Amino acid sequence: MPDRLRRAVVPVLVLAGCLALAVWLLGATWSAPTTWTLGGGLGDPGVFIWFLRWTPFAAGRHISPFWSDWLNHPDGVNLMWNTWVPLPGLLLAPLTHAFGPVLSLNVLEHIEDDATELRLAATALRPGGTLLVFGPALEWLYSELDHNAGHYRRYALGRLRRLARAAGFEVLSLHYFDAVGVVPYFVAYRLLRRPAISGSTLWGYDRLLVPVSRLLQRALPRPPLGKNVVLVARKAPRTPPTHRGTTPAVPRTPPIDRGTPPAGR
Repeated sequence: MPDRLRRAVVPVLVLAGCLALAVWLLGATWSAPTTWTLGGGLGDPGVFIWFLRWTPFAAGRHISPFWSDWLNHPDGVNLMWNTWVPLPGLLLAPLTHAFGPVLSLNVLEHIEDDATELRLAATALRPGGTLLVFGPALEWLYSELDHNAGHYRRYALGRLRRLARAAGFEVLSLHYFDAVGVVPYFVAYRLLRRPAISGSTLWGYDRLLVPVSRLLQRALPRPPLGKNVVLVARKAPRTPPTHRGTTPAVPRTPPIDRGTPPAGR
């Protein structure tokens, strides 16, 4: 028995060390698990949030989960070409329904009536659920490329904040993203009026500018301007109805009888 205990010491210590490391690295996300994600909800975390919500959403409405025009609207996307997670989406559906993450990934700018779309997102969320929006920013960057892509607009922070609040959301975070991309985008698509993104342009942007943009975003999480905008908002939690009791009547103070003043002599 003592030998078994001695042999178990090392695995237990290794397990405890891994657990401590996990708490150190990931503990911040558990302080607010419905609003915090690694990576700020961008990139892979944001896409997987969407996939986890899409699978039970599609299954509950008897529509195909293999293709969706809720991404890359209006053309849609074949989800089988992506790192789709249908089984975790189904297994985690109770948690998803309990907290209701909704991710609008480059979709809102394709919808003409964006105010109605945000109200629909609010009705789809449970109280306390989170809305994530990632879209094009700065109205003065609107170009022929945006028009060809089906964009109705690009967003300023003030406009998106007003839309979210009007739809019943509490704005948790709203900021610009990719400040490095503003000047190249303005030159290529506003001044030179290029109608589409070429493969070489996309390759050069991903290899040269994206690493610089990431470094700048880490140093300056809320830049004064950026090519994209990121919104994190929360549907207000349901407040219990207040029961107003009957206010007791305040007794009126009778007028003071000061008596009749004595007659003058």
